[in-house]
Amino acid sequence: MKRFVLRILQWKLTFLAKRVLHRYAPVIVGVAGSVGKTSSVQAIALGLGRDYRVGQTLRSYNQELGVPLSILRQETGYRSLWRWIAILFRGCWLAFGSKDATYPNLLVLELGADSPGDIDKLMTWVRPQVGVLTAATVEHVEFFGSIEAAMAEERKVIIKLSKTAVAVMNADDPNVMVAVGSCKARIVRYGLGEGADVTLTNAGILGADANTVQGVSAKVVVGGSSVPIVVRETLGRHSLYAVGAAFAVAHALGVKLTNASEQLRTYQAPAGRMRLIRGIKNTVIIDDTYNSSPAAANAALDTLHELSTPGRKYAVLGDMRELGPVSDEEHAKLGRYAVGKTDVLITVGESAKHIAHAAIAASMPEDRVMSFDKPDGVGNFLQDKMKPTDLILVKASQGTRCEKVVKEIMAEPARAGELLTRQYRPWI
Repeated sequence: MKRFVLRILQWKLTFLAKRVLHRYAPVIVGVAGSVGKTSSVQAIALGLGRDYRVGQTLRSYNQELGVPLSILRQETGYRSLWRWIAILFRGCWLAFGSKDATYPNLLVLELGADSPGDIDKLMTWVRPQVGVLTAATVEHVEFFGSIEAAMAEERKVIIKLSKTAVAVMNADDPNVMVAVGSCKARIVRYGLGEGADVTLTNAGILGADANTVQGVSAKVVVGGSSVPIVVRETLGRHSLYAVGAAFAVAHALGVKLTNASEQLRTYQAPAGRMRLIRGIKNTVIIDDTYNSSPAAANAALDTLHELSTPGRKYAVLGDMRELGPVSDEEHAKLGRYAVGKTDVLITVGESAKHIAHAAIAASMPEDRVMSFDKPDGVGNFLQDKMKPTDLILVKASQGTRCEKVVKEIMAEPARAGELLTRQYRPWI
């Protein structure tokens, strides 16, 4: 019964969303990929804000129910019948009532792929003029059956584009570039390496150490022009890819480099994506708790290793969900990769115990490796161990809820609603 009601609701919302798209005809930028979707959506929306009246995906509404909600500019009604009735009423008014002069003339929509056919279904009616593929890595394998099947689904955001559209592709990801031969659309590449249409050069951490770090910086080169860019209170060179995607979409749409640069001066990564947060006892936290995958976890460990601090480095690594048959091995690989990049390793969750076991087997001292079943208790453990100038990375998939750990060790827990991810219903 519940599934039947959900299907009816999806049908009604999709019908209204299609009508709204037909009525207002906004330029649509569709963003897909195994990592970096939400960050890229926010950066693209910000970068185009001077030239367009921009709307974007709300929160992370990227599935069959969420995409129509974002188009209708409505938050979910959760389990409230009356809220859903109100949402449908407002959707009907937007679709058939007096025309809204404030409705966006450009929409940046996140398109998620958790199972086979997800991107296919969305692309049949969303039909982006610009498709962005951020990355194609190991993620959601549990529902696809194989790594290649998961990657192939993500690539459809550019393969399914028409000849008149533009495909914006991460040139540094070979699994993305595989799709070039199957793409009919015009291609714009972005990346940190050579050969891209939009290149981010001189990428690095801005600050001498953990206590003085301000963020990451780079120079964006498009054609013969270049501009400096700084992403403040965010770490990791990979955080710059969202900015690269924003400049690439701006370039594809003919937006001036200076306009996009001016807009992106205020960009910060969303909560839970390599965000710098001050911790208790004059420590520094790298909060990467929004989600996790093997590639993203490796990149986070690289950043932890690169940043110098006179104190100790802690890596709190939680379960990486939805990896299916490759889960145990991918967690073990992460454990081996962590050796030498952190002084203390703490794992959270059942699958993450493979991280701990592999790290110990790869020569990490056993007394520096601890495992917890749940995030509860990790914060108290860290509070006892942390000392001034320590650096703590917290990284996990969203189901592990490791933002709870960050809240327990951050210097200003009263600002959790502002700084941390998932500080809204139904998560709290």
